Amino acid sequence: MAGEALDNRVLNLERRVEMLETLPAPMSAVELQIVQLRDEMRGGFSALRSDMGALHVDTIRVVERLHAETTRRMEELNTETRRHAEALNAATDHRMEQLNAGTRHHAEALNAATNQRMEEVNADTRHHAEQLNAVTNHRMEELNAETRHHAEALNAVTNQRMEELNADTRHHAEALNSAANQRMEELNADTRHHAEQLNAANMKHGEALNAATHQRMEELNAETRRHMRVLHEEVIDRIKRLRGNGH
Repeated sequence: MAGEALDNRVLNLERRVEMLETLPAPMSAVELQIVQLRDEMRGGFSALRSDMGALHVDTIRVVERLHAETTRRMEELNTETRRHAEALNAATDHRMEQLNAGTRHHAEALNAATNQRMEEVNADTRHHAEQLNAVTNHRMEELNAETRHHAEALNAVTNQRMEELNADTRHHAEALNSAANQRMEELNADTRHHAEQLNAANMKHGEALNAATHQRMEELNAETRRHMRVLHEEVIDRIKRLRGNGH
């Protein structure tokens, strides 16, 4: 860019000198001075161009030397950076292996503790369920024994009453046998009807006792299922809490 500006300036001066050469004769002395000036200026410009060319060559050499030094330095920095990155990668891999081993050991410990706690909770639940089952079976046996005892008592009373009625009927029938067979038939009919009513009453009472027993057994069974459900929910809640504490 500086060389082009100097060329333009030289061209402008040459044009001006040519314009001065077109002036009249009295200007010859001035023309001579101008010619001398032009020669001096051309010589100066030639020297300046030579200096600028030498300066340009020196600049290229300096730029090439700086480029070579920069390239060498970048290669050294790249090698150092790669070596440092490899060292950091090795340290990171070693640290990751240590952390992975620690995490795996901690997870195994937590898993063992969780399994042990689940076994303890399962054992407690099974023991509690067995206790509830034993209590339920014992209560059912008691209710069954009470029902059987009550039924046997009612049956004994009914049999005794029927024997008494049968004895009275037999005595009354024997007393009335000589009087009229027709009356015996009527009494026999009344006796059969009364016996059927007693039998129906006994059956109804037995059915009522059976229904009460069945209802009580269902209530106990429902209560047992409700206890089992509550225990199951408590076990699940404990497992969730243990897992939550583990995480």
